[in-house]
Formats: sequence, structure tokens, C-alpha cells
Amino acid sequence: MSDDRAHILAAVAASLARRPTRTPRPDYDPALATARGRLTGGDLLADLRRNFEAAAGTWLTSPAALAGCLREHGAHAGYCDPALPAEIRAALAGAGLACAGLVVRADIEALDFAVTRATAAVAETGSLVLTDADTPDRLTAVAPWIHVAVLDPATIRASLADMLASLPDDPNIVFVTGPSQTADVEGILIRGVHGPGVQCCLPMDSHRSKETAT
Repeated sequence: MSDDRAHILAAVAASLARRPTRTPRPDYDPALATARGRLTGGDLLADLRRNFEAAAGTWLTSPAALAGCLREHGAHAGYCDPALPAEIRAALAGAGLACAGLVVRADIEALDFAVTRATAAVAETGSLVLTDADTPDRLTAVAPWIHVAVLDPATIRASLADMLASLPDDPNIVFVTGPSQTADVEGILIRGVHGPGVQCCLPMDSHRSKETAT
């Protein structure tokens, strides 16, 4: 950490420490902020998949499907969070994909893909939620062309309002809705300018290491 950054963060921490309590979130009617048409009222995993794919996300059903997807995109080497189930790393190795469990910043540009954990997801918007607690190597989630978020289906929330009400106490929370894409220049859609050009989701029960396919 640079001296300037450390100084700024220390000043922010000192300022917050003088406040007896954090400012409460404003009250609002969650129903007014929820796009009910995006929810069927039934299977949250199915709703998440539909809205995630509508945002140009790539839905995966198993570690084998993950390995196949990476090979189709011409990937060769990447990062995989060592805390993820062993069958994910086994599938990548079986497909001949080099997979590091530790990456230094100087090597980040050499990664074709990264497989990290998602903290939660929002079915209504098809968004993945990343936090520093579950994705400590955050640069690996935003720098490689292909990012795969492994999601425990039990953490899916129905609406954005539900997600906001249950956000963890984490210094950095990122909502990811599909791959990076912009059409600022002459209305031409370009992906991968501000983040991954391919955003995948692999729903998987990380506690029991069981695949969840739909």
C-alpha cells in the first residue's frame, strides 16, 4: 500500500471512529423499487438464470461445463480461488488448463480467466454480488477477460431491495450484472472495456461441494 493511500484510509477511519453510530439507511417502500415482472414468484435460481442471461451472462451447470466453456473461448491459464470445491480445480486440470491459486499483481495480465466466489446474487436483476470477504483477490475478478463466479444458490435474494437489506458489513461490495459493455462511442456495443468481456455464473453448493444444474 502506498504512503498516500495509507494516509487517506487512516484519515477516513479516524473520521468514522468519531461517529457514535453509522447513518441509518433511508426508509422506503421496497415494492415501489422492485420490477415484479422479472420474478415468477417461484424458483429463484430459475429467475436468476433468466435475468442473468438476459444481461449477456453465461450460465454454467457444472465444473465440466466450466472447463468446456473456457476451452471454447481459447483460454489456457488462469486463477482459481483455492477455497472453492476441489472438483472445480480437477475439471480445469483435466481440460489441460493451467490454474494458479495465488496471483501477484505483476502477473494479472497473463490470466485468461479467473474463478472466484460470489457472496450472493439478486434474482430480479440477474446480478452477482462480490465482497472482499469472499473475493479477497478482487483484481482477479475484474481484470481477466473471462470471470467465473461460483455461487451458492442458498445466497440468492429475490429483489434488489431484499439484497440491500441483507448486505454484509464489508468495506467493498460490487454488483456485477453481465459482462462489461458500453456503447458510448457511436452507439457501437463493445464488451470488456471496463471489466471482463465474458461473465459466467456457476451455481454450486460450496458447503457440500455438490453441483447444481438446471
